[in-house]
Amino acid sequence: ADAIADAQIVFISASERDKMSELIKRATHESVLTIGDFEGFTAASGMVRFLTEDNRLRFEVNLDAINEGHLKFSAQLLKLARMYNK
Repeated sequence: ADAIADAQIVFISASERDKMSELIKRATHESVLTIGDFEGFTAASGMVRFLTEDNRLRFEVNLDAINEGHLKFSAQLLKLARMYNK
C-alpha cells in the first residue's frame, strides 16, 4: 500500500481481496488508476475490471470511482466499455 503513491496504475488481483478496500481507498486518494479482473471489483469502487465475455476480452468501468479519483477517460474509450451501475 505504501508504494501506491509512486504508481500511476495499480493491478489488484483476486488474492488481495482482503486488502482491496484499503488499496482502492489509497489509490483513489493518490489519483492512481485501479484495475482488477474479478467479480465484484467495480462494485468495491475499483475503476476498471477486465473480463472475458463471448471469448473476447472486455472491460467494465466505474465512472463514480474514476471521477472520485480525479481521472478522465476519453469518450472514445468509454464507448467501448461496459458501464458499471450501482
